Amino acid sequence: MNAPSSPPPAIECYGHTVPPFRTVFPKVFRAGIEAMTVDQIDALAETLSEADRQCLADYLGPATAEVLDGLAEDKASRLSTHYTATGDPDEAAFRALYPRVAATTNNTLSLDQLAAVLAKLSGEDMASQSFYFGDEGRQLAFTTMKPDRITATLDHTADWVMLASAKRAIEAIDGYTATLEKEERIGRKMQGKEIIAIKVRHEPFAVYMKWVAGPHKGREILYNAALLGPDKVRVREAGLLGVMPVTIAIDGVAARRGTNHQVTEVGLKALVELIEKDFLKAAPQDHIQRNNHGISELDGKPVYRMENVMPRDPKLGYFCYRIMHYTDFVRGLEVKVDVYDFDDRLTESHHYRNIDTKAQLTEADFDPKNKAYKL
Repeated sequence: MNAPSSPPPAIECYGHTVPPFRTVFPKVFRAGIEAMTVDQIDALAETLSEADRQCLADYLGPATAEVLDGLAEDKASRLSTHYTATGDPDEAAFRALYPRVAATTNNTLSLDQLAAVLAKLSGEDMASQSFYFGDEGRQLAFTTMKPDRITATLDHTADWVMLASAKRAIEAIDGYTATLEKEERIGRKMQGKEIIAIKVRHEPFAVYMKWVAGPHKGREILYNAALLGPDKVRVREAGLLGVMPVTIAIDGVAARRGTNHQVTEVGLKALVELIEKDFLKAAPQDHIQRNNHGISELDGKPVYRMENVMPRDPKLGYFCYRIMHYTDFVRGLEVKVDVYDFDDRLTESHHYRNIDTKAQLTEADFDPKNKAYKL
């Protein structure tokens, strides 16, 4: 057995105090037991091995009394039969076990029962569980849980928890390759769809882009502050404009051809930071209306769709009127956004496809001297 340790300190997150999961778990466990029938309690216990039940009981430890206090006698009896603490909690073992327990519990409950459980959990409780899962736990839970249970869970997860979880998922990634499919409105006109192969490294930030389809097919851009300077990009245009590559200012007209953004605003991390910027201003003023649209399929994978609607007043300084989010909830990544302006017109769509977070990127991938490039 691992020696017990004090729970980690609470985390401050967007003005909320998120308690450590060890203090939240008894509340979650009690809510689930209250919603279950005795038969469901037995069925859940039967899905777990004796070692699993022991691990769970040890993790509850002294909080077992809190769980049993005031509980119906038949349920309390069943819990005492199935779960009896005998030693100190094994944090690593429980962290590995819990996502499966959570998913199995949610699958065992009816949707009405699950709704009753979720109603007893605050945003801070949901955040604590989300942070405790981490990447591996989230993937295990969401690939095991039934889609309607996932929808119910995400519908109950507050915006700030979704945002914080997305940031954590991004921060766990060093770099990636992807295909960016985008459309933007420049002035009054929506530009043609562009398909761009990208490579992104987070620290130190660098990005390489090659247009593979669309009006700028053949164009290449590379940003690498260490090699070019923080305010420069290397560009080679397509066609007749691409006689030779040039190093130009990052905010120049040529560097922003066909886009409203600088190259440093490309990528999954920049996308989350853009959303965060408006959230930090809008949330304290209760300016965000959220509409949930459930789970749909995107690129052959399930994504959770939700919409944030802001006041329809450009004078307030928000980036847009409304934004539709498409979240790969298994990986925790925001993979697509559709952005609507204050006339409710689609003004930007950014769709990251074929994301490979395991790509073996090297310095050469962000070097203009790379012989595979024309930079």
